[in-house]
Amino acid sequence: MKRSEVHSFLVLFLLGSIGCRASPPSEPERLPPEAVVRHRQALILFDRGEYKPCVEALRDWLGRHEAAQPDLGASARFFLALSHHRLGETGKARDALQDICRRYAARPDTDPASRWRRWAEEQLRILGE
Repeated sequence: MKRSEVHSFLVLFLLGSIGCRASPPSEPERLPPEAVVRHRQALILFDRGEYKPCVEALRDWLGRHEAAQPDLGASARFFLALSHHRLGETGKARDALQDICRRYAARPDTDPASRWRRWAEEQLRILGE
């Protein structure tokens, strides 16, 4: 994936997941600022080509924050799959894509996690899964 494509995904993600709400999120839906910062730091590691630290950061983030914010969790799993792919770990990349499909199968088609799930399903079709 080209750097410009990654930037496009990031822009779409930021606008679709956390930037463009018609109204402010309810109190339980809010993430601690540390969670958002750590998520963005992991994406910066990916953008810099630091894939092993990115994998570590994303796994840590998922363990701590995914339950509170599944939309960010879906994007974290997306970048986890891409990082594994860049490290040549195709089995782990495929597993991460399948995990997106399993975890977010029940989400409404209109939410951001659903968009990540549909993308993962398409990638798995391309891979012949």
